[in-house]
Amino acid sequence: MTRKYIYSFLLLTLLSVDKPVMAQQDNALRSFRLSFMKHLNYPQNMLDSCIATATILRISKVKSQLSFTLSDSASELFKQEFTRVVGKLNTDELRLSLSNCKDDFSILIPVYYTFENNYCTSAINVSLLSSSFSRFNGQFYTGNCKVVEPIVVRSSKPIIN
Repeated sequence: MTRKYIYSFLLLTLLSVDKPVMAQQDNALRSFRLSFMKHLNYPQNMLDSCIATATILRISKVKSQLSFTLSDSASELFKQEFTRVVGKLNTDELRLSLSNCKDDFSILIPVYYTFENNYCTSAINVSLLSSSFSRFNGQFYTGNCKVVEPIVVRSSKPIIN
């Protein structure tokens, strides 16, 4: 009987790799996601070096302003690029979604930039994930939150002969 549960658990885990089961899909954030993918240019040095990114974007309301924070697993180059484009992102629905929430409430969006079909691999440093993926300024997030569907961008890098 126990073996059956283990196999069921493994099957569900494998099926959920591309489609997170735990994350809640939130169509209200669609325009934010699209603007994020449109405006954020993956840093060229990271692209050239085949460095994938896995981080969490925390969106909070501080008084009447939105606050954006990337988890510690984001590289400095990725954080700089995000800071450059944050003012261009469509945040209308985010403001509306968070307008009735308490100040200690956050929306957490996992963000993944990976590579496909070329000589880059999508390997993400597991030790980096375990130590910093869910930490913000060295601390685990402990407030009230809603985890929504991740932003996944698959980049390809042409093979140059």
